Amino acid sequence: MKKNLPLFFLLLLSSLFGEEKLSLDYHEDWLRGEIIFDISVTLPTGEMKPTNRFVAEQTIESEAPGLIADALVNFRVDSRNSLGSLYYSDVLFYNKLEELIGGQNKIFSKTSPDMKEFIIRYSLKFYPDLVSLFLAHERPVSPDYLAAMGADDEQFTGLVIYAGDPVPYHGTDEQTLLKPALFPTVYDEDMNRIFDRTYMEPESLLQWGMVQYSEEIPDTFLETRERIGMKPMKISLREVYGNNSCDLIISREDGRMILSSTEFSDWLKEGRVLIIIGR
Repeated sequence: MKKNLPLFFLLLLSSLFGEEKLSLDYHEDWLRGEIIFDISVTLPTGEMKPTNRFVAEQTIESEAPGLIADALVNFRVDSRNSLGSLYYSDVLFYNKLEELIGGQNKIFSKTSPDMKEFIIRYSLKFYPDLVSLFLAHERPVSPDYLAAMGADDEQFTGLVIYAGDPVPYHGTDEQTLLKPALFPTVYDEDMNRIFDRTYMEPESLLQWGMVQYSEEIPDTFLETRERIGMKPMKISLREVYGNNSCDLIISREDGRMILSSTEFSDWLKEGRVLIIIGR
C-alpha cells in the first residue's frame, strides 16, 4: 500500500524530519456520507521552506494509504462485519479496498497556523465508493410476507426513525445507543425483516446509500426534503440488535404500517429513510 520513495527523498526525509511521526485525525460524517482524514507531519524548523513542504507532502502521500486503511478497521459495515474483519479475511475484498483507498480524494493541503505542521486532508465517500464494494444484487427484492399485508390508503414520502436516546439491547436489560452503519437492517418486534439493502434499487444505493443519519432533528425536514419528502412516516426505535449495535427493531404496528403503505415500494426501493441518532 505504500509507495516507494526514491533514495533522494528518503535521504531528505531522514535529514529534515528525523524521527518525527505522522499523525492522523478522522471524522465519520454520516449526514453527508463521507470520512474525512487529516494527516499531518511536524515541520522540523517550524517554518515552511520549499524543501520542507515538498518532502512533507511526499511523505504524507506515501504513507496515507496505510494510515487510512488502519483507521478504517472499525468502520461498521453491518450488524456482523466491519471493514477490518473483511479486509483481513477476504483476499478479493482486500484488493478492492486497497484499490479504493489508493484513489482517495485529496481535498486540500495547508500549513497549520503556527507553521509547525503540514496537513493534507483526504475524503473517502460512502457512496458510490464504499457501497460499490458490496453491491451484489441487480434488482430489489420484497419481504416474503408482503402479500399478506392489507393496503393502507395513507400516502407517505419517506420514513424517519427517531433513535436519539438509549434503548434496550435486544434480549438484555442493557441500555445502548444505536450506532450508524453502512447497511443496517430494520426488524419488527417479531423479528420480521422490514428493510435491508437488498430491498433497494442498485442505482439508488449507489447514489446516496441505504439510509441517511442525522444527529439533529430537522426543524421542518426542509434540510432532508430531497431524501424523505415533505410527508414522511415518523416512528421511534424500540430496541437495538446485532453484534455492532446497528440494527433497528421497531414496533409490530409500525412495521405493519410501513409494509402496508401504498407508497412503500417506491420509498423503500429508493432508500428514502432518515435515522435520527444520538451524539
